Amino acid sequence: MGEDFIKKTENSYRRSTQRAMRGRLFELPLFSQTEDATTAYPCRLTEPVTNMGPEATLLLHRRQDGSIDILDEHRVIGTVEGAPCQDLNAYLDEQPAVANMIKVRPLHTDGTYLEFSLTIAAEHQL
Repeated sequence: MGEDFIKKTENSYRRSTQRAMRGRLFELPLFSQTEDATTAYPCRLTEPVTNMGPEATLLLHRRQDGSIDILDEHRVIGTVEGAPCQDLNAYLDEQPAVANMIKVRPLHTDGTYLEFSLTIAAEHQL
């Protein structure tokens, strides 16, 4: 019984180390990367803005009361309201490391509303 147990334990250990080494040494397949989902959210602008391109750097900021503002550098340019605000608050509750600020990318604007996107890794999708 003792020799059989030792042999089974050695075989099990050898297989597990081989599996671990294969996982570390072999390259991942080309398409095994994690997927990202891009979600678009509307924002009501505080003043008309028409010349905003996709290269603009905007920040989403959650205030202490749970309201969400969109910032262009240091000035507030819009607010997120309703269901999108609730979704973003739920996401920010799950992400304490972002400190209530996330970079967003503007998609398009009609002067009174801005649609922006937030790229979320697949494991953090809303």
